[in-house]
Amino acid sequence: MWPDSVSPPLINADLAKVPATTPVILFTHDQPTSEAKYFTNPNSPFDINGTNKYENLLFDTYADVQGTGNIPGLSTDIEQRAFVAWLKTHRNIVAYFNGNDNQKEFYTYTGPDKDISLNVFCVDPPIKGDISATDASKLSFQVVSIDASASFMMVREYRWNSKNWGNSVTVSLLPRTI
Repeated sequence: MWPDSVSPPLINADLAKVPATTPVILFTHDQPTSEAKYFTNPNSPFDINGTNKYENLLFDTYADVQGTGNIPGLSTDIEQRAFVAWLKTHRNIVAYFNGNDNQKEFYTYTGPDKDISLNVFCVDPPIKGDISATDASKLSFQVVSIDASASFMMVREYRWNSKNWGNSVTVSLLPRTI
């Protein structure tokens, strides 16, 4: 779903078995910023209800509660800072693929404090896609090609219905500098 506090120890155990120069790519449902509603309800009785609107999909309790209603705010900065701190200990995590946003995106995640640089790739799914839901010719998937000897990864969009290539981006698989 998203690398909350339960995930890093499990991933750390796997990363301990490979050299720190081995490129690592994360695949998750949620974007690096996540969504406040997915965290565990910080309000007693910590359940899923129509008042607070938390979905309790993540182990971590939401920490960025704002206002008097104790409903999910827009910020996940506190949660992201923990995620970024963990990423900084693994500079060989060089890319992040996610869904959830429902739009095709290639961008660099910089964290809430602009102190990290992580390549992010998001897919525009059928039916719910921000673009493809209204224009079926834009329905696409991503084709990933890795050149291990040159330490590069190319991610290309391929459009199902129009049978042509869309945008592409090539990124380094060398450990991040930040």
